[in-house]
Amino acid sequence: MRPSQLIIVFAILTCSVLQAKELTLGDAISLAEENNTTLRASRSSQKIAQISLYSAQSAFQPSLTAGVNAAHVKHLESQAYQASWGADLSLVERLQMSTNATIEEKNANLKATAFATKATADELHLQVVSAFLQALRDSLLIDLQRANDSTQQAKLQQAKDFLSAGTGTELEILQQQTLIANAQLALVEAKRVFEDSRTALLELLGSDSLSVNTPLRVISPNAFDTIEAWKRNDQQQSDTASNNENLAQQARITAARAALKASKYDYWPTLQFGASLAHNDPIIANPSMSMSSSQTLKLEASLQIALLDQNTRASNIQTNQVQIEDASEKLRSLALTNQNSNFKALRTFTSSLERYRASRSAVESAQRLLDASIARKTLGLISALELRDAEYQLQQAQTSVIESQYTVLTAFVTLRKTQNSLDEAIQVLSEE
Repeated sequence: MRPSQLIIVFAILTCSVLQAKELTLGDAISLAEENNTTLRASRSSQKIAQISLYSAQSAFQPSLTAGVNAAHVKHLESQAYQASWGADLSLVERLQMSTNATIEEKNANLKATAFATKATADELHLQVVSAFLQALRDSLLIDLQRANDSTQQAKLQQAKDFLSAGTGTELEILQQQTLIANAQLALVEAKRVFEDSRTALLELLGSDSLSVNTPLRVISPNAFDTIEAWKRNDQQQSDTASNNENLAQQARITAARAALKASKYDYWPTLQFGASLAHNDPIIANPSMSMSSSQTLKLEASLQIALLDQNTRASNIQTNQVQIEDASEKLRSLALTNQNSNFKALRTFTSSLERYRASRSAVESAQRLLDASIARKTLGLISALELRDAEYQLQQAQTSVIESQYTVLTAFVTLRKTQNSLDEAIQVLSEE
């Protein structure tokens, strides 16, 4: 394999993968979202928070009730039936500010659940991408081992031809058969590793519609060009970005502060406005009785204040204050954790990218060594053992290239998740 081919070695090795419908990275993420119970529960919590906000906002709306009544009135000389209907319209308001604080709390809770849901989705996406890349890497290593096995088989046939022509030895055939056995053993091991990684991916997707033989879509070589061109200053600009976990915790603090305000407003009196309309229509059985229809309209307003539950309200305020302090401390701890995670992810990405570049150089060097060894073996200047050693070094370098390529990809998406830009990284990997 020539150096110019090694940069896209993973694309060259995937001709067999393209024979069936492939599972793309986007398909894998969609399946995981559909089947992941944790993400579904988080989205349900977000819907509940939305409903809770609507319920709090409805406090500004008046309540309207209507009713119908029928009664039998019996006197000594006569009896009558009377029917009535009525409607009540009322509005209860704690001088508006308490309701506003409650709405502010519910709105902040909604934002917190939205950010928390996005954080849950990001964590799931990272798991899927990592598992997908690992399975894809292992499948490409199988192709590399198959190519090595085919090469050794061809050399065995060549050794047999040389023996038939009288220019070879049986020892060379035995040596080649040993190399074939080792190559097949490596192929079996590569298949086992791939089966484990593919099974882990399918379990994460949680879908029964996928076959264990479903091929995976190879990442485009353009992804490596984009990642390598990613500038250092772009990394530093993203370091200060707040991730969704931080944003969710900040929203929880806002909600706790709003709840504290609402608790303080509980000391305020309750003001209630009401209006009622009633209509009474008697049905008289005895004409001697005199009863007539009547209508009643009543308007009322009341002001109430609780005097004997001060301890309960004070306890609520203290509880809210403790919740604010606890949420603030969690935010500080979370910010420190995320900062450390970002630093670690950046360091891992940088080192993996350096290893990838070094592995490409190693392949180029190993290829030149093999070319020179073949020429020297033709001239009889080196032994077959030295030639096989050069071939082995090239195979090891090619293996290192594949492994380092997908280490770079995994490190890249991990870093971008800590910088709240995971969707952007997934887009890079999904480009054709």
